[in-house]
Parts: sequence; C-alpha cells; structure tokens
Amino acid sequence: MSDQKHISIGVVAKPHGLKGHVAVRVDLNYALYIQDFKSIFIEQDGAYVPYLIESYANLNKGMVKLLLAGVTDQEMANRLRAKELFQLAELLSIEKQIDLVGFGVRDRSNGLIGEVLSVIESTAQTMLEVSYKGSEIYIPFVDEFLMEVDARERVIEMDLPEGMLDL
Repeated sequence: MSDQKHISIGVVAKPHGLKGHVAVRVDLNYALYIQDFKSIFIEQDGAYVPYLIESYANLNKGMVKLLLAGVTDQEMANRLRAKELFQLAELLSIEKQIDLVGFGVRDRSNGLIGEVLSVIESTAQTMLEVSYKGSEIYIPFVDEFLMEVDARERVIEMDLPEGMLDL
C-alpha cells in the first residue's frame, strides 16, 4: 500500500529483544538518514499509523533497531512483524538521498579498497565504480555483499567474495 503522500522505506523484520524494539530492513536509499526521522508510519488495516521513534541503532546489512513509542514489549513488537514502514514523501525528496560518491569502500578481508567514483543504477542492480590500485573496478551494491554504510565516517563496509577484486 503506497499513495502519493507516503513512500515505503522498509519493513519490520522481527522483534529485537524483550523491551519492544523492532529490527527493520530499510531500503538502501533511506537507510542512511532514517536516524534523522522523528517518526514513521506503519500500515495497519489499510491506514498509515504514526509512531514516534524513541531510539535508533544500526544493526547490519541494511538493518536498524528502532524503539517506537507505545511498543513496550516483545509481544507488541511481534504484532508489527512484516508490516511495511512509510515516510511522508515530502521528507524523502531526491536531494535527501545520500550521495555515496567519495565514500571509502572497506572489505572485511582486504581492508580499505578505494573510493567510490560513481554510482551506476540499472534495473538489474546498482554498481559502485571504485578506484582500486590505479584503475577502476565495479562492485555490485547488493545486500549479499553490504555489511554497513556509515554516513558519519563516510565508509561502506562490505564482505566481498574471494577473488572479486582480481577480476
């Protein structure tokens, strides 16, 4: 369910702990600045129900942990499982999407690889053009490889398959 005023930004994956926190899988376009939202909307029975965000924490691989006002235990959090999260379209203008150009790319095994030169979006998948050892390489910007995007440090943490940098 989406309308012109609300845009889907993710989905509640599961409860996180016993005190009402929820783990949320956030669309990559919005993962970097969900921490700035004061509230979000959750679709329930055909309506957009607003929830104030009381706390926020990064987990990993496009996941964040939220504590929503009024959700005080695991049972309440479990009722939100698989519910879609929305934000007002006016708060999600294209200018708000994070520009990854200039971010460092760090691989779990190889350390710092290089800097993002451009982001190439296609219908198949998004690719990062990255400077690496004096040339450019292309790395798929997909959930399977992505561990974390740290907007404050301007670093993309990845776990690339062995041999990918040798291609």
